[in-house]
Amino acid sequence: MSKQTILNKYLEKRSLIKNAHNGHHKIGCVIFDKSKYCVLCFGYNQYNIGLNFLSIHAEHHAVNKLRYSKKRKKVDVIIFRICNKGETILLGAPCENCQRIMREGIKKKGYTLNRVYYTNKMSETFSFIKKINLK
Repeated sequence: MSKQTILNKYLEKRSLIKNAHNGHHKIGCVIFDKSKYCVLCFGYNQYNIGLNFLSIHAEHHAVNKLRYSKKRKKVDVIIFRICNKGETILLGAPCENCQRIMREGIKKKGYTLNRVYYTNKMSETFSFIKKINLK
């Protein structure tokens, strides 16, 4: 399974999950085993959680759902953002806090973060998956 296949599958899956706040955009994060292209977990943005009405970003949700591993496997991450109707791919670059959470959280769970990919605005002239290296 390629990155593109994983992205297409989870774009559709995320478009079916309703936003609690009726927002304009839907964001998803897929963490997968780099060697096998096997999806380990999928997270999405959530709003109005708990008594304090907190929100959680898709990256944080995915890292929380990731199971602990005894073997140090390399993982890649795909972050995507689509409009509420699920028709348009938008910029899905992770914020500074999410970059830190992915870097530290994935390491604590026993994995090695290899690469992070995120969607760019869909266009005919350039690819809509970009790569970011977290330090």
